[in-house]
Amino acid sequence: MQLTDHHMIPRSRLGPERRNTLGRRNIKRVQWQYHDAWHCLFLNMTPYEAVICIIERLAPPDYFSNVRLKAVWGGAEYEYSLRAEREPILMIDHYRTKKDCDRFLKTLFAGKDWPAIISEVVTSWSPEGYWQTAVVRTHQRGRRSSFMYQNQEAVSA
Repeated sequence: MQLTDHHMIPRSRLGPERRNTLGRRNIKRVQWQYHDAWHCLFLNMTPYEAVICIIERLAPPDYFSNVRLKAVWGGAEYEYSLRAEREPILMIDHYRTKKDCDRFLKTLFAGKDWPAIISEVVTSWSPEGYWQTAVVRTHQRGRRSSFMYQNQEAVSA
């Protein structure tokens, strides 16, 4: 099993002053297949951008009924909320085929549903302290599903 370093916030997205100060906090050791699948799906997106990509591009239209996200990184705050009449976001359609996309999703997330995939990105593919809030709710065919994350340090601060 060959492991490789995955920079959760891509080094190319960090300013020069941050590249060398984060050390191991920005690195996740993963099997090379997972690393390749992540970058095939999300290129050099941040975890915040990857979650929005899942919501806006990968999941079926109108799959999510309520989404609120807040991430903090490098002194900046990033917030997203799903609206019924949302403005389109620029998303590079880099997927070669749906078959490729499905294969990479299966490699990374082993058939989990969309809220579980977002949960994994928030809890396992992001640096500690990156997410302040992540609330994701779905209502599909009479079934409700949700994932809620609240950074406890943010609550007590």
